[in-house]
Formats: sequence, C-alpha cells, structure tokens
Amino acid sequence: MQIHDLGLVLKKLTDLTAVTRLEVGNNRLKEMPSLQALPSVQHVDLSMNFISFLDGAAVPEQVTHLNISHNMIKNGSALPASSKLTEMDISFNRLATLAPLKLQSLSELQSLNCSFNALRDIGGLEGHPSLTHLFLQGNKIEDLRALTSAETAFLALQALDISANAIQEDQYLVLYHFLPRVAPKLADIFMGANPFVNKRAKDYALLLLSTNEKLKRVDGARATPHLKGMLMKRMTDASVKDLIDHTRMLYETDCKWEKQRTNMQLRLLQDLHKRVLENMSDYESEMENDLLIKAQYLKKEVEKPLNEDTIEKLQHDWKARLEEIRQMEQAHRAEEKDQEVLAMEPSTQGRVQKLVLLRKEAVTATEEWRRKKREAREAMQQEAAQENVSATQQETAPDEEKPPEEEQVGEGVDEGEGMNEIESEGD
Repeated sequence: MQIHDLGLVLKKLTDLTAVTRLEVGNNRLKEMPSLQALPSVQHVDLSMNFISFLDGAAVPEQVTHLNISHNMIKNGSALPASSKLTEMDISFNRLATLAPLKLQSLSELQSLNCSFNALRDIGGLEGHPSLTHLFLQGNKIEDLRALTSAETAFLALQALDISANAIQEDQYLVLYHFLPRVAPKLADIFMGANPFVNKRAKDYALLLLSTNEKLKRVDGARATPHLKGMLMKRMTDASVKDLIDHTRMLYETDCKWEKQRTNMQLRLLQDLHKRVLENMSDYESEMENDLLIKAQYLKKEVEKPLNEDTIEKLQHDWKARLEEIRQMEQAHRAEEKDQEVLAMEPSTQGRVQKLVLLRKEAVTATEEWRRKKREAREAMQQEAAQENVSATQQETAPDEEKPPEEEQVGEGVDEGEGMNEIESEGD
C-alpha cells in the first residue's frame, strides 16, 4: 500500500512522541506534510515521491537528517534559522536556485547534496563556515564568481563536487586563485565533464594541486609524491605557463566586459530615471491645471443661487432616498425574523410560521384597504374638480342664454310683494 496523504495518516496515529525516524520514501506524496506532530523525530526520508514544493516550516527544528531527493521540487521556503539540520539531500529535483531556501542561515549544516538539479550558479550558499561536503554535480552552473564574494567562507569545506556542469575556461581562474582563500581545508575536488576540463584535464589538475597544499585528490587522482614530482617538472613547462596566462587573460577580459555591461546598464537606468522624473513633472503640471479648472467650475456652481425648482427636486430626491432606505431596513428586519423562525424548534416554528402568514395577510389586506381608500379619494377629487369646472363654465356662459331682463325684474317684484304679504300676515 502506498501513502497519498501523510498528514491524514499522522492524525490517525497516537502517541508519536517517541518517534525518532520517519521513512516514507517511494510513495505518492504530492505535498510535503507538516511534521510538527513528531517532537522527537531526527531522521526524515521523503525521497522518491511527487513533492513539488519544499515547505521549510513543515520541518521541525530538532531534525538533523533530511532526505527529500528524487522528487519534483521546483521551489521552496526557508527552513527555520534555529534548525539543527546537519545533513540535507535535495538531489534529483528541478531547483533552478537555492536562494529561497536560505541555506546560509543553517549554522550546523555539514553535508549538502544539490546534484542533478537545474542550478545555474551557487547563489544562496554564501557564508557556510560549518559545511564540510558540498555536491553540485549534474547541474547547469556557469558562474563561479560567487566564490570570490567577501561574504563567502567555506572554512570547513573538505569535499567539493562541481563535475558535469557548464563551467567554461575563463571561470577556472576563480578556482585557481580563490579556492585556497575561501576553502583552506579542501582535500577532494571533482570537476570532470566540464568544458574547460575536457581540453587539458591533466594541466588543470596539476595547477590546482600547486595552489592548495592540503588538496589530496583531484577527480579521484591522489596527490602522490610521484605526482607532485611530475608537477614540479611541469611547472617549468611553457605550456603550463601559457595555460595560466591564457586563463588569466580570459578571466580579465570577461571581467572587463562585465564591467562595461554593468556601466551600460547603469547609464540606461540613469536615463530612464531622468525620463521618469520629466514625465512625472509634466503629469503633475497637467494634474494641477485640471484641478484648478475643476475648482473654478465648482466655485461657480456653488455660487449660483438655487431656484425653487432645484430645491423641490433636491427635496424629492432626498425623500425618495429616505423611503428606499426605510424599505431596505424593513426587508432586512423581516429577513432576520425569518431566520430566527428557522432557528426555532419545530413546534414553535410551526406556530410562528402561522403568525407570519397571518401577519402577511393582514399587511396585504391593509394595503388593499389603503389602495381602495386612495382610489375613492381620487374619485371624489375628480368629481369635485368636474363640478368646479361645470360651475365655472356656467358663470362664463353667453348673455343670450340668460332670461330677459324684464321678466327677471317682474319676478323680483312679485317676490317682494309676496314677502310683504307674509310680513303683514305675521303682523
């Protein structure tokens, strides 16, 4: 049976305080599990899985040996600075750089195997005074100038393997001149299968032996008294001197071109910075003009007197907005009440639902009554308006439609006489 999720397995297990070794190699793990549940584990083997990310936080501080080789790791995060890790194997992965791992902070690291990855330089390994064995074979390393950095110090390094990389002849001078300074205890070095070694491997081996007295083997060849004697003879050979001069010339030329390229990039950055400042100045002036124009426009708008139509429109909009907010609040309260109903017990919930339905019916009936009342009021207002219109039309009718003036006068007289008769009868 193969494990797919180690975290799930660890959760099912109990009493893991006494576990000191964890070996789960040759499984189907796709993620690096957290091992913080193992407070005593020291040896961890996660090799031959399908892990793609090295999670440094998942490794407990007390782990001393970590093997995560033969995976699919392309990137990772920093391991704890207080880690007691002494041996680490991350070979046969897909790492292009070691910088994210911050291996230089692991002060107790002694053996590091980064072979057969996709590394192009040794950045991220500076400042390792405790490292004794470093394996970098089978990568794509082209640049060794990180060894000349003032921060670089491999004071305890005894074995270095940089074979099967892409190191050119101009980089050999770095090894020739700086290895005795940065790695004074180096005893074994492997540099075969590089372009510069393929041409004159024996001469390069002799030159390295001449620069480092403690060097015992170069590409497996021991520094025997016979080899040292042959070295003394070859040191006077013109070919070896030419090799040294040629290597130095290549290195100095490369440094010269690198300096020129850096100066050119610096000039380009300065020109770019100048153009950016000019563009920013133009942009700021344009923005200032736009703000002045907008400020003047707003000032004119504010100074304009408000007419009655504008005030009425503002009031109408404000009232409409207030009504909208009130409706939203009512809907929100109703939704909260419905949620409270759903959270109640079934018996109580049924009664409350009935009350809610009755409330809704009452609200509907009230709205219907209000609508009918509003319609009746509107009908009465329309009838009153029609009566007013008809009265107005009667008052403004033509004179020929009125009765003759004489008849009106006669009628008035008769009425007066009638009134006199009534008064006399009353007397």
